[in-house]
Amino acid sequence: MSKKIIIIIISILTLIVAIVLGMTLFKDGESGSDVTKTFDNFMPFGIPEEDGDTAFPDNTKEDTDLSQEEEVATLPVLRQLSSSPTAGAIAIQKTIESDEGQKEVLVARYMERTTGHVYETTVETLKNTRITNTTIPKVYEALWGDKGESVIIRYINENTNAIESFSARIMKQEEGVSEGTLEGVFMQSGIKEIALSPTKGTIFYLTPGGDGTIGIRSKIDGTDKVQIFDFPFTEWLAQWATNKNIFLTSKASNNVSGFLYTLSTAGGPLKKVLGNISGLTTLSNGLGTKVLYSESTVNGLSVGVIDVTSGESKKLGITTLPEKCIWASDNVTIYCGVPEALPQGQYPDIWYQGLTSFTDTIWKVNTETAYSEVLLKPTESLNIHLDIIKLFLDEDENYLFFTDKKDYSLWTLKIK
Repeated sequence: MSKKIIIIIISILTLIVAIVLGMTLFKDGESGSDVTKTFDNFMPFGIPEEDGDTAFPDNTKEDTDLSQEEEVATLPVLRQLSSSPTAGAIAIQKTIESDEGQKEVLVARYMERTTGHVYETTVETLKNTRITNTTIPKVYEALWGDKGESVIIRYINENTNAIESFSARIMKQEEGVSEGTLEGVFMQSGIKEIALSPTKGTIFYLTPGGDGTIGIRSKIDGTDKVQIFDFPFTEWLAQWATNKNIFLTSKASNNVSGFLYTLSTAGGPLKKVLGNISGLTTLSNGLGTKVLYSESTVNGLSVGVIDVTSGESKKLGITTLPEKCIWASDNVTIYCGVPEALPQGQYPDIWYQGLTSFTDTIWKVNTETAYSEVLLKPTESLNIHLDIIKLFLDEDENYLFFTDKKDYSLWTLKIK
């Protein structure tokens, strides 16, 4: 026979053997043989269970010594700390018991808007714990003092529509009880604005008086009141920037000229810092030496910084609002939520009124050199849309905390 015919015969015989062997394996598989062991070699994650889930084996090597912390998946730099709307938060160091004994952890303490309950979330583990069970429905604002031990709770009285302010302290849990309570006193009704001192143990608040507004300095519980301000104009926003000075800004509107003044904590005349600026909003640094400000323009917003002593100002290369920023302790650096785009409209009015919402990128800006850098673009890296407000830093400035204006959830970004 020719060589070609021999090759054809061998191929036919090989095919017949393969068919017979395959039929035998198929039959054995139906009868429950160990044929699945053969497939294990080609499916290193195991055979799928009947419900379709894949079983993943333990691939830890016996000679690998991993600590518990290393075994836990690394948390993202941007972390959501609350799933429910919050009224206000503070970052505090807290001592906890662990397997290694006592250790310091950073927690975000916040008040839930719907119930007034106080919660804590550990920043490094995202463990969430309710620490008070006193129910105060529909809290609008929670201002924290005394390193998170005191809080001023603000809400609308449903019967009178007046703004009520309740100054409370967190009372520790009794033995055998897992949660504490809030106990305190009601402050006078109708307080329009409250600013905490830098030490957060004293407050300055504005309330109607006569035909205008009076300003009161007191302890955080409303005692030891001293009137230090009286002015016929009623619409003010207050920031207690330094131990000696309070900044007062007229409430902003697009076509209204705004003014910024300083007021001594001992009282006395107002000193003008800025004036005749449309839609003026402001934020002082911790020394009271520089003020970040924005003004309304034809194209939307313009942002600058002014030296309070010299009166010199310069523009920064970002478009945002001071309400979306926070000064670092160096009193030069600011962290801001900067809108990716600014829809057409009158600012800041339409943003205040909720007629438009922003999608922010998080920036770090040097106000002396105007050098800026993007820390995170949530839409690009995580497909998250955040409208950032109520920013603050922890004491070591390792974390930037903020609230999402869209749903008032609490977030943090690891910045160091």
